[in-house]
Amino acid sequence: MVVKPVIGNFIWNIIEKFLRALFMLLINVLLVASYSYEKFGEYAFSLIVVNLLSVGVSFGFSQSGNSEIIGKRGVPCKQKIGKIFVTKLWVLCFVLSATIFIAIMYEQPFLVYLIGLLALPLSETFEYRLNFHGKSKSYVKIKVLLLLSGFGCKFIALELGVGLEAIGIITSIEAILILVIYYISLPRLKFQFYSWFDFSLARKMLPIALASSIVIVFNQIDILFIKGEVNLYSIGLYITIAQLCNTFAIIPVLLNSAVQGQLRNTQLKNKLIFHSYIKRLFILYSFFGISISLLLYKYGDIIYGVFYQSNVEYSHLIVDVFGIYSMSVMFFFVSVFINMNLVLRSMNSIILLKNIFSVIIALILLSFFVDGYSLKGAAFSFVLAQLLGQIILPLLVIMYISKKID
Repeated sequence: MVVKPVIGNFIWNIIEKFLRALFMLLINVLLVASYSYEKFGEYAFSLIVVNLLSVGVSFGFSQSGNSEIIGKRGVPCKQKIGKIFVTKLWVLCFVLSATIFIAIMYEQPFLVYLIGLLALPLSETFEYRLNFHGKSKSYVKIKVLLLLSGFGCKFIALELGVGLEAIGIITSIEAILILVIYYISLPRLKFQFYSWFDFSLARKMLPIALASSIVIVFNQIDILFIKGEVNLYSIGLYITIAQLCNTFAIIPVLLNSAVQGQLRNTQLKNKLIFHSYIKRLFILYSFFGISISLLLYKYGDIIYGVFYQSNVEYSHLIVDVFGIYSMSVMFFFVSVFINMNLVLRSMNSIILLKNIFSVIIALILLSFFVDGYSLKGAAFSFVLAQLLGQIILPLLVIMYISKKID
């Protein structure tokens, strides 16, 4: 009963997000072929900072937005959306100031992403509003067209040798156009704005915002750890392996966005049906995660045989690392499901704690395995830390609390 509306309402969102991740992967492949190994490594490493700052701007809305703005009857609350919008604007000012400071102090080449970073929280809020009114399909189609155009421009820029900064500029232009498209829809949707910072809302969303930032650190901690251990080209290849696996990560995130409102409504009306839905969704998430992981593990050597056929010296290492890292997809699906479960149970602080413990576990494992096994050790440490910190630990906490309540 849950699966059918999910697929029907969010298929275009899945296409758009999947294409975005896939095109980013292809751009990285072109960068490997077009630029020096060190230059590519510097570019790939700088994107880690961009991802972290983007999560800071989002302020946890991506994870808890549906739960916050859905009313008791499953109708989006205009006042809540307006308050979230203004609250995120204040957060945006702080994050952008930090971005400029970091970019100037460390001379990182991500200043060109600032405009895109500015447009992110605004368009994200509008997109949720459109989703709830069932009007997102046509806008997502436009986003797909912009995405295809942006990829074409980036490809031409790389072929002409314009420079890495052109990638960031094109990305920012694309973000601005998306924001303009969403803004045009506002009068018809009667979007309500509120001018004051909502401290109670900010306090409620703060654990999710911190957890989101920490999970980005966790997802990149293996890369941060090996930065001084291997050359920049190896780091670039490792990041590209991670991005290929993360191409599929958008699927469980979109599934969460699709079902969270319905689950919240069901939770308030009938707990038995709610628990039944939770069990079915757990099976669905696990099935998708395991299937994709096995496919990546089985055919990863074919993919990298095509992408990196000129780098013979790295081919065996790439296949080995990819085989290990592909297991992270399966664990990520389950982890996203657990996060949704915790948000629905109002256990936002548990998400923060599990991410902190995941970082600690990863640091311990990396210190043991990286020295002897290099990139393979980093991949193994990350996947094992993901299993222990993101899945086993929160499941034990949920089981303990549920038993205590019963």
